[in-house]
Amino acid sequence: MAKVNSTGQERTFREVVVSASPIVDLEVSSRLDLSFTATQDGPGIRSNWCVPHDRNGYWHDGIRVGRRYFAEIAELAAKDEHEAFYAILCAITSREWNHTQDGSGWGIEQGFSERLAAAAILGLRAVTSGAALFDPKREARHE
Repeated sequence: MAKVNSTGQERTFREVVVSASPIVDLEVSSRLDLSFTATQDGPGIRSNWCVPHDRNGYWHDGIRVGRRYFAEIAELAAKDEHEAFYAILCAITSREWNHTQDGSGWGIEQGFSERLAAAAILGLRAVTSGAALFDPKREARHE
């Protein structure tokens, strides 16, 4: 059912076919592993939000894709909150984010933003209950 593939950048993933659409399930342990980032031949990330948009596609299909992208963030946060924080920040502030000629945006960004908003509300509930805010400077990794 799952086929393991590897690219030149050693991004191991399983390709699962559901109907006619392949869904990529990456093993996410850093920002480089996120399926919505684009890498290049050299080290590093070329684009923090590189997603395919189908002008003729259905809005709700894009929402599901955006929600899957946010699930990757949740997986990354379970391993490295600092990386997950910057993955969100860099994605939503990138020049590729939600860019359409008429300014209406895309379903993919809508789905991602819905999950982000829900996570923010959950975080605000936790803060109200006494949890500390996430501070990337205070919680920076020491490598």
